[in-house]
Amino acid sequence: MAHGYIDELEPLRPDTVADIATAHLLAPPVPGGGPDLDTGWHERGIAARWRMKAVSDELDDLLDRVDAIAARYGV
Repeated sequence: MAHGYIDELEPLRPDTVADIATAHLLAPPVPGGGPDLDTGWHERGIAARWRMKAVSDELDDLLDRVDAIAARYGV
């Protein structure tokens, strides 16, 4: 693993990975450690998706045309 870069790296054993994951999942939450989200994040996300709808529809149409051309030529 990582030949030519760092020869001393070895993959972690499954039990080591399980120990790390268990310690992470069972660790108590850090007070004040979470991100502070403002209250408008959901509305902004929905608005962004609505703005992208026209672009997404055009992309769908383009990909449908590409599929039709490929099917016509047996690709």
